[in-house]
Amino acid sequence: MCKKLCVVASLLVILSMSAALYADNCMTETEERVGWAGEKFVRGATNLASGWLEFFAKIDKNVTEKESVEGAVNGVAEGLVWSGYRTAAGACDLVLSPFAAIKQDEKPIIDPPTLFEK
Repeated sequence: MCKKLCVVASLLVILSMSAALYADNCMTETEERVGWAGEKFVRGATNLASGWLEFFAKIDKNVTEKESVEGAVNGVAEGLVWSGYRTAAGACDLVLSPFAAIKQDEKPIIDPPTLFEK
């Protein structure tokens, strides 16, 4: 009788723990949208603050891929365009992040989402 009681008690403990773990992983739709808005805000702030680094990243990429003079010229032009694009995308993400809680758009404006995710 004592063994059966211990087995039943152990099963109840295991089942209650699995239910708690399942409930912890289930987020409501509102929590997911708020999380998405936070991610969008952080991504926007990161891109807005680090957009100017894209200029140097593109110069470095072009110089290593092409000859030094051609790569430097192409890198400067590409770096100016991409740094402006990343900064503008960061500003849009930052401004539109509160509205992401209303409508969840999962696609970032620019790919890769930040300069550090290459």
